[in-house]
Amino acid sequence: ALMAIREIVYERKEMSLAELGKAMHEDWKGHETLQRRMRRSKRKWGANDPDANRLANAVTEILSDAVAGKPNSRGGRYGLSGHCARQFIVQGRLTGATPDGRNAGDEMSKNVSPAPGADTEGATALVESLLSVDPLYYPGDYPLDVALHPSSVAGEKGLGVMRALVETFHAGNGQQMQFNVFDAE
Repeated sequence: ALMAIREIVYERKEMSLAELGKAMHEDWKGHETLQRRMRRSKRKWGANDPDANRLANAVTEILSDAVAGKPNSRGGRYGLSGHCARQFIVQGRLTGATPDGRNAGDEMSKNVSPAPGADTEGATALVESLLSVDPLYYPGDYPLDVALHPSSVAGEKGLGVMRALVETFHAGNGQQMQFNVFDAE
């Protein structure tokens, strides 16, 4: 969301930082137009935005430097893990509104996947964003969840699409992909 903030607050000046803070404090109530602008910004990690990708990698490197290899209380060493189990729901319930347009209490991102709705440029762009963060920072695991519509993976051509996504992810040192294929019905 930092790139979306930069774009909407500082570059386009569609809202001030104070307005953004007020909107989040009020859980976007009365600020739905601003919320839609933040949700629709393509300047998010998951849409293969180069700046967002660089920022995500830098944040991950800082986190890894702070945590990875440090001794734990059981005689082992800490390592980062991208797996969050159900914490994307639990932590979402405990977290207020966020600058990407997310409402208080809504789920957070699952595993190493981007925030819900951020992957607006398709599955290939999603995989490229994930691979912009070096998976080696996550020695525990680096699972990516991908939601696809059944029409995009139907038949032999669709199987080829899924295979290409998996091969691209693994060629970039990605560890695990989990697919959900469903439609509204």
